[in-house]
Amino acid sequence: MSFLFQTLKEQLNPRHPLYQLTGEIDWKSVEADFQEYYIDFGRPAKPVRLMVSLLILKQLHNLSDESVVDRWVENPYFQYFSGETHFQWSMPCDPSDLVHFRHRVGKEGIEKIFRLSVGLQGKDAQQKCVSIDTTVQEKNITFPTDLKLAVRIIAKCRKMAEKQGIPLRQSYKRTVKQHMLNQRFKDHPKNKKKALASGRKIKTIAPGPPKSKDSAYRKQQARIRFRRRAAIEPIFGHTKQDHRMARNYLKRFVGDEINALMAASAFNFRRWLRKVKLLPDFLADWVSQYLLTTIRIRFDARK
Repeated sequence: MSFLFQTLKEQLNPRHPLYQLTGEIDWKSVEADFQEYYIDFGRPAKPVRLMVSLLILKQLHNLSDESVVDRWVENPYFQYFSGETHFQWSMPCDPSDLVHFRHRVGKEGIEKIFRLSVGLQGKDAQQKCVSIDTTVQEKNITFPTDLKLAVRIIAKCRKMAEKQGIPLRQSYKRTVKQHMLNQRFKDHPKNKKKALASGRKIKTIAPGPPKSKDSAYRKQQARIRFRRRAAIEPIFGHTKQDHRMARNYLKRFVGDEINALMAASAFNFRRWLRKVKLLPDFLADWVSQYLLTTIRIRFDARK
């Protein structure tokens, strides 16, 4: 009986930013790009548009896999963005399907979503100079301390030396082990001084990063480029607080790459949505100012 009811396209507000974003994206091209990750036999998979749109909505609104599926049932704009023509009462998929889809497409598939978000920016994305900076994306694991990292560096260097057949004057196996034993109960007043001394010795054993010597010209050019970092830091703040890059809950190194790319894509989509949302207000102000100016000119002419 669905043919007796109006479709979502007719019911929803066409000026809503998510409604306009739905018409701006070439979904046929998206389905063609992701076709290589699907086969023609076996159990039918969920539609490409549904899975891609759920990933975008999840990162755009800072939701988990479970939350975005629940919100999808409640929000008709989410459903219209995913390709539904009529309002659905059931869940679009199991939250674990999003995990399987990320594993299926990998980093290369997420890069396609990122290119899609960049393409929406038009001429704004075509800049002659690009400013690059780095930030930290915390992993949802027991984070190692600096001392543990130093111990791992020593062990890695020892293994590399053994593999290459490089003789070592001292392997520091027993020394590092004893210094790590000294770290037990390091907050106790009797052990604090000994633990701090052992920690300094371990960091002294671990090799540090090499120091480069730059010329005065390179230092001056670097200072000019570093001034652009002030414009990048707010972007990092938005991607972390609004688009789930403050803490990564995805597994393995590929999960780090996927989460960072999806956060950047969500930031680009949000930028486009903000432009669409502010445009009607800008036009309304411009029209009102134009009308007021016209009325004043005519009124002054009559005088």
